[in-house]
Amino acid sequence: MNIAIINSLGKDKYRKCLNSLYKTINIKDHKIFRFSEYKFRGHTLNNIIKKIGFKNDLLIVADDVCFTKGWLQNLLKYRHKADIWGASMLYPNTKKIQDNGYDLVKFNKNTFLRPINRGKITKKVNKIGWKYTDGVCGCFMYINKETFKFQKHFYPSFGMNRWDELTFILSAKMKGLKIGVINHYLYHDGTSTKNNPVKSLSSTSYQIEKKIWEKLENKFINKKNIKKKNRHKIFKQIIKNYK
Repeated sequence: MNIAIINSLGKDKYRKCLNSLYKTINIKDHKIFRFSEYKFRGHTLNNIIKKIGFKNDLLIVADDVCFTKGWLQNLLKYRHKADIWGASMLYPNTKKIQDNGYDLVKFNKNTFLRPINRGKITKKVNKIGWKYTDGVCGCFMYINKETFKFQKHFYPSFGMNRWDELTFILSAKMKGLKIGVINHYLYHDGTSTKNNPVKSLSSTSYQIEKKIWEKLENKFINKKNIKKKNRHKIFKQIIKNYK
């Protein structure tokens, strides 16, 4: 497996991510690559694919992720069930869930990307090994090498950092590929593209990105395949997330 670490938050973050990797896998079995941010995230991701190639499975991880023991064993156990994988995420130094993948939901003709189980404590969530999902945390993407026969590039013009991984995933789904998330938790600071000190490499605000989302929605999302969700439940989740 090739492992590409995107380093956008300095040496200390990179070393912390890399050290957690060394503690959880046999590093000699894999090739590790370090990449700096290049323009927006989509450009960086395309640069990674260009430099590394398509011959092996590829893990792309941002430097704001810390690995935990057993992640690779869990991933390889279910690898054959999906083409692109994400991992479940916890807020740093807690048992509080950041996401178990993401669902696309809609009401009143609007489409939303909802983090699954955000805010819950791990012991209160069913411990299934994996599941299919509409999206994954973009700071951890495991791409089976077979995927590159159908999906070979990202779409930076639609993302401005925040959505570049998602458009790759949605395009892959439209081509019949499957997206999964393992129920093994990593720690995620959630700062890699949002708070980059280099402003040109940082995500813009959600207010600015509203029009970007609408553009993405029209090109990559088939609304007919999205199940309607109860409005009360969605607003309740939004309020909980905000708090």
